[in-house]
Amino acid sequence: MAHELEASPSQLRSPLHLGTPNSRRLLRLRRMSEVRARAKAMENDVADVLIVDNPDEPHAQRILRAVRDEGHRAMRFNLTDLRAGRFHSDVCSVSLENECGRLAITERTKVWWRHGGSVDVSGLGPEEATLATDEGPYLLAGAILASGAELVDCPYAIYRAELKPFQLAVARRLGIPTPVTRITNDPKAARSFVSDQRSVAKPLSPGQGIAPFVAEVTRDDVAHVQSLPTMLQELIVSEADARVVVVGSQAWVWKRTREGHTIDWRAVDRSGDGFIAIADEVLGQLAVKMCVGLGLTTSVQDWLYSVDQPVFLESNAVGAWLFLRDSERLVVPALVRHLVH
Repeated sequence: MAHELEASPSQLRSPLHLGTPNSRRLLRLRRMSEVRARAKAMENDVADVLIVDNPDEPHAQRILRAVRDEGHRAMRFNLTDLRAGRFHSDVCSVSLENECGRLAITERTKVWWRHGGSVDVSGLGPEEATLATDEGPYLLAGAILASGAELVDCPYAIYRAELKPFQLAVARRLGIPTPVTRITNDPKAARSFVSDQRSVAKPLSPGQGIAPFVAEVTRDDVAHVQSLPTMLQELIVSEADARVVVVGSQAWVWKRTREGHTIDWRAVDRSGDGFIAIADEVLGQLAVKMCVGLGLTTSVQDWLYSVDQPVFLESNAVGAWLFLRDSERLVVPALVRHLVH
């Protein structure tokens, strides 16, 4: 009769493991209660502003300081902090912790997205390192997008806006002048292009490899396009370069007069000391129009003052502007307002 005293497996199991509708409902309620309790605990620690950028990036540090000086809660975080810091997401909110402190990111937060960074894989084996590198961007972007935070700007919009062929197409559709352009790995097509006008070769990416200065190319150079499709552009005769910073509906223009031989100002003025702030409402309005066309609210754009009219060259959603004289006075307050209001 001993077997009659043995409890059945169902008698030994907790009601929460029975899988009945009531037990599943209790489990859901418990989880929802935990999420609400965690959210309530974080209410007073919600970030007003999150800056997604590298720890040593001067623009991030300057704006972080300015936002805090205005009395707002702010922090910086990106993938470089992922392993050393703390990351916790309940889908609709995410909690981040690093040397800046610990804050929650919710729909009340504005996120200034600059550089997502990369996961520190030191100490990991090859397979773990590959997994961490693959997972990192999806972890960070996914959690922040799911939180409902307002993005300035969305990383996927930034990625699209960084594509130079897309930029040129947007400019042309808006009626904004651009250099004649051809991208090819056909030496014959390249030779034909450079025969029609003085031309330059330009990189298409801001990547990790070599970043050559823009330089004039000749018919003898074009055979090299066979190794990789290259962007060739008409060399615009210009009197000056312009760098335009756009924040929302505002734009500020800096102008640098060219030396007679200059093609790429960085080759002769690495620090950008030659740029001076000027009032140019026409170019400012064109730059705002271009920024909107790219699907952005902020951008840094390069233009040329040609003989006849301004010519658009390229846009960088997270380009540098702190080197420009008076940018602290002009851009910093406007960007802080853009992020906190």
